[in-house]
Amino acid sequence: MKNLPKIQTLELHANDSAETVIQDASLIHTTGDVNVTTPPVTDAVLGGQITTLQNRVTGSKATPPTFTAGQVTTSKNIVITSYNKIAKYVEGVANDVAIAAGDVTAGNTVVTRVGCKLKRKSTRGTKKFAATSKIDGEIEVGTKSPGRGTIYIREYGKTTAKGVIPAVINDPIIGGLSEISITNLISGTIYGVREALILPIPRNKGGGGVSAITTATARGTTPVATTKTNKATYADGATHYVYSDWIYVTVK
Repeated sequence: MKNLPKIQTLELHANDSAETVIQDASLIHTTGDVNVTTPPVTDAVLGGQITTLQNRVTGSKATPPTFTAGQVTTSKNIVITSYNKIAKYVEGVANDVAIAAGDVTAGNTVVTRVGCKLKRKSTRGTKKFAATSKIDGEIEVGTKSPGRGTIYIREYGKTTAKGVIPAVINDPIIGGLSEISITNLISGTIYGVREALILPIPRNKGGGGVSAITTATARGTTPVATTKTNKATYADGATHYVYSDWIYVTVK
């Protein structure tokens, strides 16, 4: 029997926004599935948790607020825990199905069928991603450019200590330069930064049919298809780019 690649499911994380958690958790539907027969959390229980979270998010934005940010975080963490339990269980079931069928595609189908997401393999490269602070109130972020036309996506947020993922992530900085500076920061504070890189999608020179190409990031690749008219197609629920690990810097 040939060795099949291990199927892995994506999990939610504490730094994900409440809106992202609601969106991803709402996709789960295991009831009646032929393979996912005994999930650790039922659709009904998860659905109730999602409703509570949604109500708290809405209430936190009311005037005056009817729920605090802390209550939103508590509900969000409950949904994350349930989602991750389901994702890990589905991962095991999917691998069993793949082994029985002798085909990893059969296992992947299980994952996507019940609303979970597949984790793409990370491809470590030699691109050095770094953040420094040599000027008061400013941090510099940069990486080795993989080539012209690359789009750089940087997320950052203030944190309490190095190694602690920021609880609040600022709007991403998206642009075409490999090196940027973030200013107006408070000296002595610690920031976490992570990035994803997207390479330009090459045109389908053959002009016929669908060609398998990839968009590349600093840490992995995701397959993308183009039509004969050079329109890129993206599957809902797929991971379109992969973020790096968080790195941390203290503002000078």
